Amino acid sequence: MFHVLRQTVNLILALIKWPLTAVFVVSIPDMVLAFFIYFKKYMVNPNDLMEFMVGILIFVVLYFLIIKKFNSYFKTLVHEFTHMIFCYLCFNYITDIRATFKSGGYVQPKYETNWLISISPYFVPSF
Repeated sequence: MFHVLRQTVNLILALIKWPLTAVFVVSIPDMVLAFFIYFKKYMVNPNDLMEFMVGILIFVVLYFLIIKKFNSYFKTLVHEFTHMIFCYLCFNYITDIRATFKSGGYVQPKYETNWLISISPYFVPSF
């Protein structure tokens, strides 16, 4: 039963992959235009921009002083969990999952994988 569901999900994803890509590519100019409209509408006040830049500066300083040293294992584990969740959503099973501090990690699915499982951590928020 799950074999049929897995094959159906993979077929549907294979069929929508390139049309979906074409829609995203065609919409890039509109997204760029929308960004500038949003920026002009909401960032008119220079004080708002200054507060935003100070927030970025504080984050960058804290990132390099504190977060970067302790965060690599946790980020890798969350990344691999996102792959795992999408494996299960595509009716696949996980045989192994690993995360390390220095050499990254991996998820070993039992069956063939698809493009949605591969890109899921990059486009789906983890929490």
